[in-house]
Amino acid sequence: MDSPRKHHTSSLSLVITAGTIALMLLLTLLFHENIRSNFNRAFYRTDQPEKHKLAKLSPLEAKPHDYVWKRRETHLTKKEQTPSQSTGKESAIAYFENKVNSLQEKVISKDLEYAENTKLLKGNIAELQTQHDKNSSDLAQKNQLIQSLKTDLQNTQNKRTSLQTQLNELQSELAALKQRTQEMEHSFKKTQAGKNALVKGLKEKLQKENQNLWETKQKERIKTQTMRQYEEEIASLELQYKLTSQAYVKTQEQDSINQSQIRELQQALESEQMETQDLNRNLVVLNKKLLAANQAQLDLQSIIKGLEKQLQEENQLNRQLTNDKIAQAQHLEQKDNGINELHQQLDQANKTIAEAKTLELEIENTREELARIQEENFSLIKRFEYHASFMNNLQRKLKNENARYSDAQRDIANQKNTIQQKDQNIEQLEKQIQVLNIEKTLEKDKLMAILQQINRNYTDATHILEEPVAQNDLEN
Repeated sequence: MDSPRKHHTSSLSLVITAGTIALMLLLTLLFHENIRSNFNRAFYRTDQPEKHKLAKLSPLEAKPHDYVWKRRETHLTKKEQTPSQSTGKESAIAYFENKVNSLQEKVISKDLEYAENTKLLKGNIAELQTQHDKNSSDLAQKNQLIQSLKTDLQNTQNKRTSLQTQLNELQSELAALKQRTQEMEHSFKKTQAGKNALVKGLKEKLQKENQNLWETKQKERIKTQTMRQYEEEIASLELQYKLTSQAYVKTQEQDSINQSQIRELQQALESEQMETQDLNRNLVVLNKKLLAANQAQLDLQSIIKGLEKQLQEENQLNRQLTNDKIAQAQHLEQKDNGINELHQQLDQANKTIAEAKTLELEIENTREELARIQEENFSLIKRFEYHASFMNNLQRKLKNENARYSDAQRDIANQKNTIQQKDQNIEQLEKQIQVLNIEKTLEKDKLMAILQQINRNYTDATHILEEPVAQNDLEN
């Protein structure tokens, strides 16, 4: 977003700089035209025709004749003889004569060269005189042309003065426009910086919102997966609850059956207890009878022992007293009858004891059956308590899962509301960005219009200043 703005700003700066430089050059050309004219006159002077004539001579025309140069070269290439120490006066004289001859030849060559150069100079002077006459007539024509050009120059200076006034006005307008442009550029930069900061902040906020939205979506996805797991767990719990309910129903049915059985057993137990109580009462009676029988048996046994002792004594007496056998026999018969009666009573007591033992066995069996029934009842009660605690745990877990499901649904609803709010915020940010782009486009169009106006003013000033430059070129 910044590169078109930077390019536009740099282009505007280049255009303003180029316009300023061009105006300075034009002002320099306008104010220093006299210096330029004097420099041109000094450089292209027409009052020295000889200089131009000498400059036009070729190198061959400016040189002396070839034979003079040949003689000089021949003379210069001769080997000069130096006097020796062993030679005499003649050799020294000969040496100096040769030296004098060489000098004379040089003088002659110089004279010839001077004559040739004099001849050439005379010809050049004649030509220069002719050229001078021609240049004089040209100079007169040029003086007339200069007078007309001076008139034109005066008109041009008057026009230049008016143009200078216009240029000053344009320059002041350009300075004001430049200042206004700088102010607008500064304001635009400030606005652009504020907008860039706002856009950057909006982008950062948008990125944060996108990050939060992404995190929210991730959380929502995780929550969706968690909800699916919860739903699966709830489904499994519901299935388990159904199975447990069915088992509970069956357990209740079994419990009802067991309760009925327990009631029957309790009734049987009560009847058994009644019978046991009766048996216990009977047993107490029988025990009393048994105790009495035992006591009677003991008494009988003691009596029998006493009788046996007496019998022994009587047998001894019978042995001793054979005379008293009949009496003793009668007496023994009576005693045998009493013993038989006692044996009958003892048999009856033994029967009663056997019946009592049988009743004790029945009572013991009844007690064992009652203990077994009580254990079964206790196990049924424990099982019922276990099922009741299991159902309570299931209900509590189902309640917790329902609460978690409600919390998850509430979190999902909150997340959806948050996402909707963020979408609305994103839409508002996009609308703000569009409004900022429209404002930026309008300001850019305004600046382009101002720049086009500056270019038009600069083009008009350039066209106005082109005519004096052409007349100055004609004067030069």
